[in-house]
Amino acid sequence: CKAFDMRICLIGGHSGKPDEGMKRITLELYKELSERNEVLLLEPRNMFNRDFWRQIRSFSPDVLHYVHGPTIRSLIFLKVAKLFWVFMKHLNSI
Repeated sequence: CKAFDMRICLIGGHSGKPDEGMKRITLELYKELSERNEVLLLEPRNMFNRDFWRQIRSFSPDVLHYVHGPTIRSLIFLKVAKLFWVFMKHLNSI
């Protein structure tokens, strides 16, 4: 059984061919963070799906890391997430 440092929910585009910069960054972050942490990787385009929120709730992350830059959508998402999980640390990458 592997001991993890943190539970990290990483939200970033990763489906399909990793031909764009954000996809490559997301996949590289996932690879590196997974070495010492338990990481849940989710697609931001699924944030309006109930299953997306259920996965976050059941995973109970210490950190929610939104990889795509600070857009109105990402800032609203992080604010809503903060309302539901007040003790979770949040991070928005640029």
